[in-house]
Amino acid sequence: MATDTLALVGASCEATGHPSVCGETASGTVQDADNAAAVTLDGDGLATHGDRMHFPSHGHAVSPTGGCTDYQTHDLVPDQSPPITVDGNPVMRVGDSTTDPRSGGTASIVDAGGTNALTHTHG
Repeated sequence: MATDTLALVGASCEATGHPSVCGETASGTVQDADNAAAVTLDGDGLATHGDRMHFPSHGHAVSPTGGCTDYQTHDLVPDQSPPITVDGNPVMRVGDSTTDPRSGGTASIVDAGGTNALTHTHG
């Protein structure tokens, strides 16, 4: 049996692969993008593919003088599509990920968010 921890809106995300001078890991959060929290836990909405992993502006390149350049913001959706859905949108789980479109690194959900964890056990 395997157990997945489902992510809530507000869960932490990290994106890797950025130049070290820019902070190799960019931090972000899962944000409500569809204004639809059909399932909540202690007031926090269950994150689905209708929501986004939001990474505020962060650097992707280094200038000849050694400063960060190529600042961009990303709103990403994980590549994984688990069979659990809410209103037709697959849920997001801790560990789900996608590729940062500029760094080529991995952008992933690193915790469940909220004060409690909601899990799904499957065979």
